[in-house]
Parts: sequence; structure tokens; C-alpha cells
Amino acid sequence: MEIKAATPATRVVAPRTSTGFEYTFPAIRGIQAGREYYVSMCPLRLIPKIFIFDEDELSPELRAQRILNKGRLPALTKYILDNPGDYVFSALTASVDGDMEFDHLGSDGNAFRTGQLRIPMDSRFLINDGQHRRAAIEHALKENPDIGNETIAVVFFHDAGLARSQQMFADLNRHAVRPARSIGVLYDHRDSEAQVARTLASQCKVFKGYVEMEKSTLSARSRMMFTLSALYYGTQSLFQGPGDRSRRRSRAGAGVLGAHRHDASRVGDGSQARALGTRDAARLHPQSRNRIARSRPHR
Repeated sequence: MEIKAATPATRVVAPRTSTGFEYTFPAIRGIQAGREYYVSMCPLRLIPKIFIFDEDELSPELRAQRILNKGRLPALTKYILDNPGDYVFSALTASVDGDMEFDHLGSDGNAFRTGQLRIPMDSRFLINDGQHRRAAIEHALKENPDIGNETIAVVFFHDAGLARSQQMFADLNRHAVRPARSIGVLYDHRDSEAQVARTLASQCKVFKGYVEMEKSTLSARSRMMFTLSALYYGTQSLFQGPGDRSRRRSRAGAGVLGAHRHDASRVGDGSQARALGTRDAARLHPQSRNRIARSRPHR
């Protein structure tokens, strides 16, 4: 990205007064719902300078974002710093309260969609999605300035007012679904405890063939006895020291027992009974005890 003096033909957005300087981004132009938007790669070092978040003191009705949750920032910052060659961030989405001019490279095909996006420096940039990523990038730059030349994708929309920005926030988050913890453990190749849990599920005779690898809950008719997330939290608890273990005991216990003993008195397939042991199994439905007996290997 380069910064240059604006030409005399630069338009001024009322009621702001242009400073005579502008940002120039290499960008691609697109259209959604009849509205133009632009995608560009922005150096990380400029993210904190361009995107300023100062709405903490405003009431929710006057904001287009939720309040920044500072408790999330240490983990996000650590993620960047601990994985400088392997971190991944999705694009930031921003609305620009100012004039945006797009100079395309040509009049046909791809040349018409690619070019340079010019935005006056006195414009305001409102983050519709990605405020925590932006704050984590700012903190990470203070500890490792070398990542400043790396880039992140930014999607620019014209700011059509507070109501439109609030609607964008609602739409961007309306269908967001947090993935089940089990599939997160299955796909996490960086976490050593996740690797142990996967190895136990695939190679240990006690668990092999009885672990639900994708979901974090077991249905009443499930033939599985454990969830991968429960196995992960149980393994994590074993690896903790005595002090840390007591703090994690309630969460680990809830994860393991909650996955297997959810209303066991009404479960007729006995899939939870074996996880609870013979004493608990005796209290279950007779059909459950029969299934457990048949599943035990003959000696």
C-alpha cells in the first residue's frame, strides 16, 4: 500500500474537509446485493493505525459492534506469536465513512474488476467483523514488529449509515455456528494433548471403535460410548499437576460424565453403561445389562 497526495480531481465528502492525502490500496471490485465492495491486502502494521475502535463508552443503540472482550486478546495474541509461520486469520470487514474511488486497469473482464482503491485519509473506518483480530494484531506487533509486513485481507464496504452497519453486523453473525469441540480436537495437529486423545481413540483397545470423533454429545441410540472431546478433557486432567487438576476437575468430569450419563435411566441401548462400570450398569435397564454382557469378550 502506498500513500500519496490526492489529485485536484479528488472528491470531498461533506461535511468532512479533505486533508489532501489518501490511502491507495491494490484491490478487486465485486458486487453483492447490488452494492459495490472491494477486497484488498493490507499490511498488518497499518491495521491498528487505520482501524480505530473507540466505541466502548457508547450505548449499544449507538454502536455497530459489540464491546471488545479484552479477555480474549491474550489467547489470540499468543496464537500469533507462538505460530509465526503457521497462523491463519480470516478477512476483516469494514465500512468506510468517506469517499471511495476505484481506478480499474481496463474496461473489460478481469481488468475492469482489478485496480487501485483510493480513500481519503480523513475517512473513518468502522470494523463490522474482526475487532478482536485487529486488537490481537496490535498487541502482537508490539512484541514482534517483524510481522508488520505480512498482510491480512480486508473487505471494504461503503458506510451507508448506522442502521446499515448494525444490520451488517447482525447478518455477518446470524448464521455463525461454533464447531463441536470433538471435531476441533480431531483437526488440531498443534495441540499435543489432542494428539494423545486421537492416538488413544484410534489405537487403545479400550477406546478403539467406541469414540465419537465429530460430535461432542451422544444421542440415546448412539453405538459410541465416549466423545473425543471427553477423552481430550480427561487426558488433559491427567496431565495437569495437583493444583491445576482441582480447578479443571469439574469441567473434565462434566465433559466425561455428561457425554455418557445423560439421563441414563431412560437409555435402553446400554452404550453409556459400560463407561460407568459394572456397579452403575446394574442400575440400568435390563436390556442395557444384556447388551453389556454380550459386548464383553469371552475368556
